[in-house]
Amino acid sequence: MTNKRSSKRSARLSNPSGFYRKLMRYVEPEVFYEDNYFSPNSASADIWRACWLTEKVALVIFATAAWFTLWWVLPLIFFPLSLVWTVRTSIDGKAGNGYPELEVGDAMGIGCFGTLSLIISLIWLVLVI
Repeated sequence: MTNKRSSKRSARLSNPSGFYRKLMRYVEPEVFYEDNYFSPNSASADIWRACWLTEKVALVIFATAAWFTLWWVLPLIFFPLSLVWTVRTSIDGKAGNGYPELEVGDAMGIGCFGTLSLIISLIWLVLVI
């Protein structure tokens, strides 16, 4: 059995004439709409949009924590922010090249960068606390 509520929600976000998609159209890379194998209605495009929104929210939280000198929050936000940025830029980079979906090598690169980011975040957190 599928959950009717979640299918309606995803359909609303994927609706090309909806407010969310009209807003995202201004920030999406032009390569999404060029003549290539990438579809702006694909799951990768939806992941890119979610990563973009998450990145902006995390940047606002990061800046707010820095403004109010909550230094222990910064390393906790740095790790997910760096992962979201990496996934978003990897989808952006693959959109115009041949096969537009992320491949095993891309996932390995994201994993290696995530491990490095985790180590940097933990060292930063230990130094701050």
